[in-house]
Amino acid sequence: MALRTSRGDQNPDENEIPPTSSGPKLSDPVTGTHATVPTADSHQVDGSHNARATLKTVWSPYRFDLLSAIQAGIVATLFFLVVWYLIYFAVKDPSLDIAMMIGAFLTPTVDWTSRLLGIGGLLGMGITLAIVYALGLLTFKMQTGMGKGLLFGMMIFIPMMAFVFPFSIGFLARFGVSHAYLHNPDVMFNQTGNTGIQWAVAFWALMAHMVFGSFLGLVYRHKLYEGIGTRYELEYAGG
Repeated sequence: MALRTSRGDQNPDENEIPPTSSGPKLSDPVTGTHATVPTADSHQVDGSHNARATLKTVWSPYRFDLLSAIQAGIVATLFFLVVWYLIYFAVKDPSLDIAMMIGAFLTPTVDWTSRLLGIGGLLGMGITLAIVYALGLLTFKMQTGMGKGLLFGMMIFIPMMAFVFPFSIGFLARFGVSHAYLHNPDVMFNQTGNTGIQWAVAFWALMAHMVFGSFLGLVYRHKLYEGIGTRYELEYAGG
């Protein structure tokens, strides 16, 4: 519908603002699954008011935050290590010295050098998993949370404990640091050393991964596009 000024000393047709068909109308419903960022401004030129509005279509209301993912990966990994080494000191099986095991891939020595290198490697793995977690939720257009992080931690526990960890220890015990007396565990710690509490170790390892995932969900947050969910109205002021 055209807008007209309220001045009576001019021809109304000269002040008529014809409707345009080049862009979307604010009165039309927005179709599709994309979120929209509406913006609008109004300014005065030569005594007349011209209202303009634009709609910016975005794929998702969320944006990936790399800095937040790095922070989440570091925090979650540190808490993971706290829980994991509580298991290690309780069981006292060298096969559970995870920092030493990771560091042994980089250095043949079995001392604090390998452990420090291992902690660095674990932090790198934690940051990588945090990025995977964030991008995965971004794909489904979901904001993060403790519950989603907890589920992610449980999901990574299975491949880590069933394949990655046993293979790594077995590889090192055979070809790497055999003098470290590493045991070759079966799937899910079914035959870790001679402790007799193998499945209890597996349970606490699951707890460590759940702690890792929980802190991922607590620390990481997607960025938000400004204006999402904001409603703008254009009003002709007259004059």
